Amino acid sequence: METSPFDDHVLLLTSPDVTERRKAVIGLGNSGDSRALTILAIVYEHDPDSALRALAFKAGRHIKGHTGPLTGTAKPQKGPDSESVSPFTSINESRFQTVKRRLRKAA
Repeated sequence: METSPFDDHVLLLTSPDVTERRKAVIGLGNSGDSRALTILAIVYEHDPDSALRALAFKAGRHIKGHTGPLTGTAKPQKGPDSESVSPFTSINESRFQTVKRRLRKAA
């Protein structure tokens, strides 16, 4: 069974190689697919690499139409209280937990 490019990016996120995960985040962000928001939120909250978490933040903003094309670097935007402003505020919590479990099983 052949997988879609979207699914390929999701599978790359389980790689121990940060370069592969970075490619996946960029691919998901550039896909413009709103389904990627849930997955990018997981990366943003849980990836051990801080640069990749920042890139996932930028990818989420890109999908929501707040930025230009993605590159390999990003910095989270700050809100008025110096807290990071998440682009993932519309994510359904149960869907988030389901995707999180699936990614952990695939690892």
